[in-house]
Amino acid sequence: MEELRRGAGPFLRAFCVTLALMGITLSGVLFFSRGQPAEQQVNQNMAVYLPEKEDRSNLLVVMGETEEKGPEVFALAGFLPDRGQLTLALLPPKALLDYWNTTLTLEEAWQRGGESYCAKVIAGGLGISVDHTAWIDAKGLEGIMDQVGLMDYDLPVSLNYPMGDRQVVMNQGNQQLDGRKIADILFYPAYEGGEQERSDRGVMLLCQLMSRLLPCSLEDRGDQLVTAFLNNARTDLSFPDYEYNKSAVKFLARQDPSPVTAVYVEGRLSRDYKQFHLTGGCALRLCQMFGGAELPLGASFSAPGR
Repeated sequence: MEELRRGAGPFLRAFCVTLALMGITLSGVLFFSRGQPAEQQVNQNMAVYLPEKEDRSNLLVVMGETEEKGPEVFALAGFLPDRGQLTLALLPPKALLDYWNTTLTLEEAWQRGGESYCAKVIAGGLGISVDHTAWIDAKGLEGIMDQVGLMDYDLPVSLNYPMGDRQVVMNQGNQQLDGRKIADILFYPAYEGGEQERSDRGVMLLCQLMSRLLPCSLEDRGDQLVTAFLNNARTDLSFPDYEYNKSAVKFLARQDPSPVTAVYVEGRLSRDYKQFHLTGGCALRLCQMFGGAELPLGASFSAPGR
């Protein structure tokens, strides 16, 4: 028995030393791997994009028949890859917001300083960031859609009303939309539900269009569509901006179901039809869905149904 114990001693010591060395090696691997980017841990030969809050960006797109006639649509697009969302909302031109101890509509903001001033009013009034702006007229929208091609769309209502020197006539049901027809739906002034219905129908149309276009970023065609947008819009965005965010765009394009999300407005027109008062709940929803935390202190909005 004593000989057996003496023979086992060297074996146990060697076994314990081996375990200790393995533990030190494993600890070192874990320690150094924590300091590497996540994509390196997954595969040293394949970069994996992991969205962060800093990748967020909001874009204000103002649209109208011509610049001389002024804007008809204020489209807010929220790029939030860390949430897996691309959020869209259409604010009525008569939407009233508080900015620097005064209140003014988006139409009034446009008259004072164009889309850049409108971005400041929306950012200050809703407590969000508006990082980029764009202006697109009807001809610019036609130019963009020439690159996209015709879009199948089930129009929920019939349209028949004069717009300037044109009579807009579109029947309810299936339509093949080019840029001109998209502009007609977005700018149509005679929806029964007024500004709120125009906003709702417009954002539904834009969500369907964006859901169709987003997967194009996974192909070479995505670069062509971005170029078409830049060539037909007045914007502070550039192609290098797109290149910088392409990994985030592709991340959203791979989401299933579609990450495109609509935020519908809620409010009421004033008695003189000159102002659209957002409800407090709608304003807070817009704030949160476009990356804000809370509404600005002292911001005033209407109560639902009033």
